[in-house]
Amino acid sequence: MNGKCSRILVLSLIIIGLLNFSSISLAADLDGRGSTEAGSSSVLTRDHAIAVHVNGQAVRSEHAGYLRSDGILYVSVRGLAEGLGMKTEWKPKKNFAIVTTSNEQTFYFSPNKENFWFNGQRYDLEFGTESEVDAGTSGDYVMIPAFAASKLFKAEVKWDAQTKQLNISKKDGNVLAGSGSSFLREWDVWSPEPSESLELAKALFKNAKIADGKLTVTVPELRDKRNGFIVFKGTNETPLQKGKTYTYRIGDTKAGNLYAYRTDPKGGILEEYWIWLSPGTLKYTYGIYGRQEAPVLIQNKRGKIVSLERMKKVIADAGKMLDCGIVDFKSGDSVVQLPMYCAAARYGADEPGHTPRIRPKSPLPAINFDIPRGQETRLAAYWMNQNAADGETGMLFIAPRGWKVDTAEVGANGSTGVRLIDPRDPKRHLRISTIPGCQGCAISAIGTYFSDLRQWAEDQTFPGSDIPFLAQRKIDANTVAYAKPISEQGYAANGIAYQRHSQEGGVFGSAELQLDNVSPDLVDTILKFLAAQLPSWV
Repeated sequence: MNGKCSRILVLSLIIIGLLNFSSISLAADLDGRGSTEAGSSSVLTRDHAIAVHVNGQAVRSEHAGYLRSDGILYVSVRGLAEGLGMKTEWKPKKNFAIVTTSNEQTFYFSPNKENFWFNGQRYDLEFGTESEVDAGTSGDYVMIPAFAASKLFKAEVKWDAQTKQLNISKKDGNVLAGSGSSFLREWDVWSPEPSESLELAKALFKNAKIADGKLTVTVPELRDKRNGFIVFKGTNETPLQKGKTYTYRIGDTKAGNLYAYRTDPKGGILEEYWIWLSPGTLKYTYGIYGRQEAPVLIQNKRGKIVSLERMKKVIADAGKMLDCGIVDFKSGDSVVQLPMYCAAARYGADEPGHTPRIRPKSPLPAINFDIPRGQETRLAAYWMNQNAADGETGMLFIAPRGWKVDTAEVGANGSTGVRLIDPRDPKRHLRISTIPGCQGCAISAIGTYFSDLRQWAEDQTFPGSDIPFLAQRKIDANTVAYAKPISEQGYAANGIAYQRHSQEGGVFGSAELQLDNVSPDLVDTILKFLAAQLPSWV
């Protein structure tokens, strides 16, 4: 996508109808998604009554594409690639479709997978591939999310919700060899569940290092004795001594592979890790990974693959968020349950020797808020304790499921700052801040986000800053919704700001969501909930 098209995409995504919390179809028009229809359910259905055009030509197939009931558009790999001038081939025995670009770059897509291949490297694909079966033939159609076409093939994707027409265009069938960098490699995606302690991982990988083509690792001596460390060489296995340091040459087929495990009292596996020193050399070590420039790969008990570098990052982030059960959201007679995760905050006024509460002191009551049907599988509730001691005063908000805590802080004056990120793409994030105590900070922020109060802020000697908002709209006397420009091409920043002021001063809070291709219906729901919550946080 050229710079001009990227800028148009950014601006169009930002200037949306979100500001009045109504339809946001314009965002859907530009990012290759539709808006979720009223009455959709958590069981996804497919609407095939859409028109797909590639470079101005209609794709004449009943499997050209469909709109899922959660608002995500899918298109046929074959119709899309051939319309862009690329070659396609289906390998029924291996169950994948091959796309060869005009400049000989290759994509492999398997149906119903969470990844794809590009030039021999496996990458993560958000929402994954799907499949369509042609009743008249034995052939299958591999389907991919339409918005991914812009990243996969560098094509321009536009969706017209009124006419239900999807337009994809690109001037040629070439794709740069480095295009895979737009996606995360498979082992860059994995993250543990908040309920996992990673006790073994923290001990085993803390001092593991790679240097000069060798892996050096010290076998830890854990207090819990229900663990073991073994090296496999073919069918032979040898226990490793705890406390001893071992060095293995990477890629040496004679070095073997390491296995570490930790069990519960009944023998059930709590943690286990396979460390492939020479991935791809043995049949059971996922030979496909041997060509992927990862010197050491680690597989956990759920079969997820990570590199040593990724594992260390996961360990560093462990403990920032805990599994806190579920929260009920009520709307009339309807009740929707969302999983809740608690952020471990840092406190500026914490008492020495005191361990702050992370979870609420008691279960949260049902929340009166409508979670639209079909969104419950893609959203989660998040909670942060605002008071280190009581566990009763907290911030509850919603965000896309699977996001992680980047920062969570409570200042000595009661100000808060929370930032969640999408581990698949940290450019997607939610930032929440409140300023109840610092008058200079609060008044200046009010003057920045509320144009009608700019003069008031100046009169208080705390003038606001100039932000070139792309759009602003008052929700009520104290709340404004806004869209503002950002430096990241293809992303949009939309937010909510709240204030109360008087002759004595003011308080301020804001929540800002930066996204690219997350469905716009989620943006609407998340910001609508945050607008209702902000007054109680300041």
